[in-house]
Amino acid sequence: MWVYYSGNKLMECRDIYFVHSLYKIFDEIVVNAADHKHNDKKINETLTTTDREAGEISV
Repeated sequence: MWVYYSGNKLMECRDIYFVHSLYKIFDEIVVNAADHKHNDKKINETLTTTDREAGEISV
């Protein structure tokens, strides 16, 4: 999977391990945001952040 590192602002292809159910939750959130963007032409970007320590995903 391609992983973005904000420190050096580069993408790197790496083998990763992840919880499939959390991946699907994140996927559903992003797809819903994309649908909302499609329906509201005033939206020009979608930003996501994750905070592992707080256990939060924000869109």
